[in-house]
Amino acid sequence: MRARPECWYIYYKVPASALAVAGEAARRIVSGACEGTQVRGSVLRRCEERAAPAGAEAEVTLMEAYEGISDPDAFGTALAVAAASVLGGDAALACRRVERFRALP
Repeated sequence: MRARPECWYIYYKVPASALAVAGEAARRIVSGACEGTQVRGSVLRRCEERAAPAGAEAEVTLMEAYEGISDPDAFGTALAVAAASVLGGDAALACRRVERFRALP
């Protein structure tokens, strides 16, 4: 029996002052990772952000969402290439956390 497609959710926090730049970088990663595949990708922003403590800069949580991943190994490679191409050494998106899910049978 063939495995059900996976959904990947990659999230990270960025300074609120870097939202425009980080959002554009995330869109480029999604576009590059999904190019030539059947994977659907999008960039999301957390709705409810906590207020920053006094003296600290506010942060925003972004998420790359990928659905319909039928070949996780190939997609993982495409995503790594896209992220490296966009990020280079950019610390703003370097702390990306990946969560992988599959629909229940």
